[in-house]
Amino acid sequence: MDKTISLVNEKVEMFNQLYNSSEKLQKHLSGLERIIHIQLEDAGSFYLSFGKEGLSKAVTGEPEQEAHITIISTTETLNNVLTGKEKKMKAIVTKKIKLKAKKLKDLLLLKKLLSTKLEDLK
Repeated sequence: MDKTISLVNEKVEMFNQLYNSSEKLQKHLSGLERIIHIQLEDAGSFYLSFGKEGLSKAVTGEPEQEAHITIISTTETLNNVLTGKEKKMKAIVTKKIKLKAKKLKDLLLLKKLLSTKLEDLK
């Protein structure tokens, strides 16, 4: 799971760089506070939180509050998506990654987080 958390934290850094430099993205996500729970079927759970400062780094364990977005997958699939070895939409359509979200805006935030290229975050 350490490799997965490291890959997620790389995405967090990429996202936060863009978020902090883009007034458009800040405006689009203004006022949004979300908890993203990632459940790895073969390795445990961790979570991220999103707020006005951007995304937090991954924290091992279960979130204290109910998650707004839940990602359920295996370590291998999530690592492949995060490194670009597997396309995120294919993993979702084939149900290798299962998503639960309360709102469409939550899924848009998740799409940006799972982007493998900085250009995709814009």
